[in-house]
Amino acid sequence: KTNCNGDTAAPVAQFNAVVDYTNNHIVSIQNQSLRYDTCIYDFGDGSPLVYKSYLDTGIFTHTYTNIAAAYNISMIAKSCNQDYDTTQTSVTTGSPTNLPQGEAFRLVPNPNNGVFSLHFKLGNLSSANLNIFDNFGSIVYNTNITKEITAIDISSFAKGIYTLQMITNNAIYYEKLVKN
Repeated sequence: KTNCNGDTAAPVAQFNAVVDYTNNHIVSIQNQSLRYDTCIYDFGDGSPLVYKSYLDTGIFTHTYTNIAAAYNISMIAKSCNQDYDTTQTSVTTGSPTNLPQGEAFRLVPNPNNGVFSLHFKLGNLSSANLNIFDNFGSIVYNTNITKEITAIDISSFAKGIYTLQMITNNAIYYEKLVKN
């Protein structure tokens, strides 16, 4: 293949994707070959394709909504003479086992638009209770958490800051939630 600088290079054999497991998004993708005219990325989750021109390394903030899931990212690189190379790599999004020591639960992402995942280490527990409070201290959402990763949808709520409360058999945990 000939890249846009006129150099002859081997086809794109691979690329690396760096995942920020804390915030559940890709932060960069490194092309393991020479520069190409256009690279087209498919993040494997049904989101729109991303086009980048003259790319060696792309900085992305593509956030996955499903936590602890595996996705295949495809890259199609087009050289100036219209030759195409395709390759793919797999990424796995964050999981509760990635919680820092001492952290009981995490909201991903936070801030968010009202749709987020709650990561919680159940351990020996069969369940925990989740309450969401508004600024007036009223419970506006309540559910029983029985999985280490639970999808929560409060997109119909007003924008603002909410307080999450997790109640287990022996502890109560609090976290702020910012809904944009």
